[in-house]
This record gives sequence, C-alpha cells and structure tokens, in this order.
Amino acid sequence: MPVVSSAQSFAQFDYVVVGGGLTGLVVATRLSEDPDVTVGVLEAGPQPTDNDPIIDIPAMIGRAVGDPNYDWLTMSTSQPRANDRPILIPRGKGIGGSSMINYLYMIRPTKEEFDRIEELGNKGWNWESILNYMKKSEDLTPTSLSVDDQQKYAINTNHDVHGTTGPLQKTLGVVFSEFHADVVESATHLGLPKNLDANAGDLAGISTGFASIDPKTAKRSSAYSAYYAPNADRKNLLILPNAMVHKVVISAEPSSNLKRATAVEFSHDGTVSIVQARREVVLSAGALGSSRILELSGIGNSSILSRLGIPAHVDLPGVGENLQDHIMVFAIAETEKYDTLDMLADSEVLKVHQRLYAEKKGLLAAVPAPAYVYVPATKLGDGNDVSRWHRQLSEPEKMVHPETPESVKKGIVKQYEVLRRVWKEDRTVQGELAMLTGHLPTPLHTALTGRRYLTTASFLAQPLSRGYVHIASADPSAQPEVNPRYLSVESDFEMLVGLFKLATKLYTLPPLSNHIKEMVMPQLPEEKEKVDEAYREYVRNACLSGIHPIGSASMMLRELGGVVDENLVVYGTSNLRVADLSILPIQLSTHPQATAYAIGEKAADIIKESRR
Repeated sequence: MPVVSSAQSFAQFDYVVVGGGLTGLVVATRLSEDPDVTVGVLEAGPQPTDNDPIIDIPAMIGRAVGDPNYDWLTMSTSQPRANDRPILIPRGKGIGGSSMINYLYMIRPTKEEFDRIEELGNKGWNWESILNYMKKSEDLTPTSLSVDDQQKYAINTNHDVHGTTGPLQKTLGVVFSEFHADVVESATHLGLPKNLDANAGDLAGISTGFASIDPKTAKRSSAYSAYYAPNADRKNLLILPNAMVHKVVISAEPSSNLKRATAVEFSHDGTVSIVQARREVVLSAGALGSSRILELSGIGNSSILSRLGIPAHVDLPGVGENLQDHIMVFAIAETEKYDTLDMLADSEVLKVHQRLYAEKKGLLAAVPAPAYVYVPATKLGDGNDVSRWHRQLSEPEKMVHPETPESVKKGIVKQYEVLRRVWKEDRTVQGELAMLTGHLPTPLHTALTGRRYLTTASFLAQPLSRGYVHIASADPSAQPEVNPRYLSVESDFEMLVGLFKLATKLYTLPPLSNHIKEMVMPQLPEEKEKVDEAYREYVRNACLSGIHPIGSASMMLRELGGVVDENLVVYGTSNLRVADLSILPIQLSTHPQATAYAIGEKAADIIKESRR
C-alpha cells in the first residue's frame, strides 16, 4: 500500500476511496486483496509519524484530541442547551483517522440495537451479520487472569463471539490495578450486576473493556498499524495524503435514469487534479465529511444546493440530516491513593514508568479507563420520570425539529417508534459511566500540578436529539455548518443530569469512597434546595461531544429520508457508495470503534459480491 507524494501518479483506478481513516483503510485493503483490481485512496490529512508516543502508548489516550496534527478541530454551531457554547467535535486527521486518536475502547452494542438497523429497512444488517464482521476484523488475545481475578475484574470472555484471525489486535489489558477492582466493586452498590462479557449481545451492567492494544508491544492497534502497515508494499493500492477532495464528478448513466460517479476532483500541493474511477467511488470521510462531499457533488437537498449555486444531480433531502452524537459530562475527584496519569507530569516519576513500560508494566502500559458501567433509564430518575420520558415516544412527531425535511421527519419518527418498544426495559442501555485515572480537560476546571485526579465520564447512550451537517459554501475548503442540536429534546437533558448524579454517587460508594480526598467538580451548594439546579447548570456549562457522530448519510428507505440503500449505494446513483459511521440510521448505545471496523469489512464484501 505505497503512500505516494505526487498527484501525477494518481490518475486512474478501478476503485477510488475518499478518506483514508478507519473504515476507508479497511475497505481499500480488502478490495485490493484481488490483485486484478486497483484501488486509490485520497486522504485529506497527512501520513502519521511512526512511533509517536501520544498515538502508540495506551496511557497517552486523549493527548491527540485537540492536536491540529491529528484532529480536524471541528466546531459545532452555538448550542442553546449548552448555554450557547459551540462544542468541539474531534475528528481523526491523517491516514488511520480516528483510530489513531480514540480512547482504544472495543465494545459492542446490544443484539437488539443491531437487529433494529435491519428493522429500519436494511436486510442483512443484523446482529449475526455484523458480529461476523466484527470478528473478522479482530484478533483477541485471551486474558491469563486466574478464575478469582476474573471475577474481581468482571471478566469471563465468551470466546464464541470474538475473532482470533483478524488484523486488529484486541485485549482486555496488559496491566490490572487495585483501582480497576475498586471501580467494579463500588459499582455493584448501585444495584447493578457484573456483566462478564458485555460483547455477547447484552451490554447492561458492570464490565471490563476490551482495548485495541497489541499485548505483544503494549502499543495501540489501529487501522494504520493493522490494515495499512502489513500491506504497505501492495502495488495495486496507492494512498495520496494531503489530498482535499472537492467533489465527485457525476455523469448520466446511458442505460438508466441513474447517475454515475466517473471521477473525483481534488487539490494537492495547490493544484486541482482529477482521478478517474473505472468501477466505483466509495466515500469514507466520516459522519461530518461524507455528506459534505455529496453536497459539493450535487447530491442533496436541492433547495440547499440551489442557494449555493450547485447544480442538483440527485435531489436527496436526507443528505446531512439525522445527525446524532453522544454527549458527555465529567465528574472529577481528587485522590491520594491511586496511581494516576497526573503523576507523569513529574519527570522523575515519568522516567520510572518509562522503564516499566519497556517491560509492558506500569502506568504507561495500563488502560486509563479499565471498567465501564451501563445503566437503564430506571437508574436515571424515579418512576414518574421514566414514565414521562416513555410517554413522549407516544407522540414522536413533537420531538422532531420543525425545520427537518418531511421525508427525514418520517424516518426519525420511525426510529422513535422502534425505540419506544424497548425504552423502559432493564436491559436497554440509556447511559454509560467510564472512570479514568487522571484529569480530563473540562471547560470548568484546570488540573493543579502535583495533584492526582479521577474523572468519571457520563455518556448519554441513546439520545433522541437530531441535528444536521450541511455545507455553507460552494467553496470546498470551507468548513461545513455542524449542528447536532445537543439536548434539544428535553428528556435528553434530564437523563444526562440523572446520569451525572449517578456518576457523583459512585465516588461515595466503598471502596472508592475510602480513597477520595474531595470532590473537585461539580461544586455543589450547601443549601439542599439549590443542589438540583446546580447539577443542571453544571451540565449546561460542562457538557462535551461524546465524539461519536453518526447518521448523516443514513441507511434507510429513501422515502424515510435515507441516503444509501442496504448495499450502501447512494440513491439515484449506480456506483457511488458510502461506507463509514454516517450510514448508521440510529445511535448505538456505546462507543462505535468495533462497529466501524465491521462496516468497512461488510462494505468490502458487498462491493466484491456486486462484481460477480
């Protein structure tokens, strides 16, 4: 998979993949397994620096978020329910994309959540199918923990649901700590069971997280290291980094009413070039990128396109709509007991742990967020709250933003109707708590030197709020307008507040409570009558993107606002596909890394099958 430096060698391929991130690399690698086809990948970002510690070392997770070398630093519009703050939505930049900057977590949503994707009109997109592709992507190294330790850390792997021959390395961790065990034990006092393998179709409860780490090296395993590096010399697959795509060139299909993608226009080193696609163009630019390219290419809502002077090849109002993202907020406490990442700011301590890391030990080799807690709606409010949240799903039209195109409204209502059936069930996950050893950046607090912190991230798992991402200019270098409409549905806000209260409660439960020096954030008033509003105001001021945007090129029926069909073909075209998280029509209850790999694997097989 040679990386080339000149557009002159990038003129014509059987397949052109737009986006060399996680899913794009999977698609390109798998297609190029056939030596008789050629594949070209256009990546807007650079080729990463090999052996960069902020990418490779597990303890450095999060360091690349906000780093312009690795992050596109996309900002949302001002969000009214977040006190009119614009919110950063990090996006991986460069070959490997977000697999280079994510938090390593390899988890799956529930069987019901994958099956509902098929129910929304996508034959073959169900638990069994997607599970097989997740397994195809991964190589699990089983834990060597004793039976007693497995119980202590909430681990008992169901080997039937994990892959052992794929490119991506996956492990439960190479270092296990007292903090890890204490999180598991404290969470049991919330009235939740241990879930010894949350990857087998049932997510609720307390579990240890798998991580995309190679246990042989204690380094991150990514699309770059797992898919690109082993195939770097494959002659029928070329990658051109620093290539900003302007549009897909669209022409009429001679034998039908469909449009055909014939080429891709891009700029590289200040020069505009064209690469021809003999067979197909595949967009893998992510939930904030693929819809942008579709609109610049004349595929989207014709009223938006005409306003910007772009000829409409296909009128497809769903492009850029139905955007969904998890939203999160941090609770922070100070500890004097546990070893935390904050200690690495001391140069002498860092030297000690660098020596330990050479033996795959110590803080640098440990996963900073080892254990996770997944909770149903009943843990986020009382019976009246849960009933009220459920009742709103009986009138789903009222929750859809009035500016949403009519066909997209119908699709969102269909999503709500599917959700309503399972909303109140104890196995339906509505929130996630993830506790990390160290201080994570938050708008309301700065870490003090010499202190040790614990951070609990509270993720709203299945938000009902729906937004959009649209181009605001025909200039391909201009940033799109991104508006997730965070917390615009009132129950999203109320449930996030309830989840955040649960996060602060976790600090008060033993054994964690025995080792908390003080709560840092939120700071609550002494007057009990003011506490609830203090929680609500903190959430408004401190909420952040969960960094999991999906939905902007939804795989749904066209009359429901869909953009691609079950074969990932863009409606109205014959050979233009989208393969990334933007195709998911409805948010999944947990982190999407494992799902993104499965989408790439399944997309490649769909494309291969279409040739036969």
